[in-house]
Amino acid sequence: IYVYDIGKKKMRCLFIYNPESGRGKIKKKEEFILSKLKEKYQEVDVARTKYSGHAREISESNCGKYDTYVVAGGDGTLNEVVSALAEKENAPNIGYIPTGTVNDVAHSLGIKKNVKKASK
Repeated sequence: IYVYDIGKKKMRCLFIYNPESGRGKIKKKEEFILSKLKEKYQEVDVARTKYSGHAREISESNCGKYDTYVVAGGDGTLNEVVSALAEKENAPNIGYIPTGTVNDVAHSLGIKKNVKKASK
């Protein structure tokens, strides 16, 4: 269900992140990331993963409810989200903030590993 305001759709974002990625440093940057997301989206919800495969479960169960998923974590977290949405017709856009230790995907795509720069 979308809420319309003067003819515009309310933009919704789900921020999915692995609090343990990159040795847990992401936890200190959560508020910064949320403030950046709230500049663009009218509604931002947060889902913190708790175990391997949880990002996949979160992604599947929320597909169609959000315009965008912003994923913060390592390659494994991003892979879970992308794999869950690959065949979905109503898949959201995906943004990625690399916070893992290796971040091969971010390197391949030219995404900055600095959280503040990647958030832009």
